[in-house]
Amino acid sequence: MTNTLIYLAKISEVKDYSADYPLELEAFDTYEKAAAFMEKHGFTKSMSGYWGHTENFSLEGDVMTLRVK
Repeated sequence: MTNTLIYLAKISEVKDYSADYPLELEAFDTYEKAAAFMEKHGFTKSMSGYWGHTENFSLEGDVMTLRVK
């Protein structure tokens, strides 16, 4: 059996510095689809890899990799 990678795209609202509240979480089979999901919701990726919203700075995004064995 081979390992499978799943890309999780998560959009959260930052209420304070210690907590975030997930608004959307979706799984994709390729990174390109996860990145397109983030861009569709108004996020851009910075050079450091951080997904930031272009208009609402209380929203943050992240694309995580999950390996399924």
